[in-house]
Amino acid sequence: RSCKRVRRYAGPDRRSLSEKQSDRAAVTAQIRAELQQAGRLARDQGDRPMLREQQFRQAGRAADYKPGDVVQYGKGSPKHGLLPKTEATVETVDSRRNLIVVRTGQDDLVTYSPSRLKTATNDSKVYRPELQPISQGERIRITRNDKELNVRAGDFATVTRIDAKGGLKVRLDSGKEIGLTAKQSRHVEHGYAVESARRVRPSGSSSLATKRRPKPSEVFPSTRGTSPFTPRPRQVSSSRLPNGRRLRSTNRRRSRRSGRFSAATGSA
Repeated sequence: RSCKRVRRYAGPDRRSLSEKQSDRAAVTAQIRAELQQAGRLARDQGDRPMLREQQFRQAGRAADYKPGDVVQYGKGSPKHGLLPKTEATVETVDSRRNLIVVRTGQDDLVTYSPSRLKTATNDSKVYRPELQPISQGERIRITRNDKELNVRAGDFATVTRIDAKGGLKVRLDSGKEIGLTAKQSRHVEHGYAVESARRVRPSGSSSLATKRRPKPSEVFPSTRGTSPFTPRPRQVSSSRLPNGRRLRSTNRRRSRRSGRFSAATGSA
């Protein structure tokens, strides 16, 4: 089954779908071996550190962290020394007391409990370093949004050159060529096998300037000139018979003068 997917990789889509991470690793290894044998991929030039995003089932558990994990904070917690839009590296983990010690970019050690700093924890992302071989001609996938480069997570690209400082020159599927620094190139992975078609962005849609969401006025019919307090039109039913004669009421009503019941046709 995996061999068929490897052979089919040469098609126009050039990617295979695999649900399990172990299957993706096996399919990727087979595809890379086939491409290297065919001369379409250069030989491995050593492993490079990559960062794989971690998805924790329950937020706030220190036991889920491991030394070496990279935590990227959104809002952070300036009161505790975790500045917004910065990253820190996990140094030690104390699962018994539910504490982690991180080293910030300012080389400061900060100890905190992920369950207590809920805002900083929920608005952060955790990446775990892994070693992966990257060669010239490699198919990669961007794993993190980058406004500076105008790329989004899920964009595919091909490595065209590897510089001596660890940076990458890549060509996006849209045709645009960009350069990734050694730090930016950590947020890529092999783009041969992906876990879900929902994570695959169409070729040529690598720009952050995606189509905007339609405004409510563009989705629903226009209600300009109307008021929410406008009364509904009254449904007036005809009180005449088909022959033109008026209907006479048959309801009994109480006479105001005598107090007796009388009909519309006469007295009771």
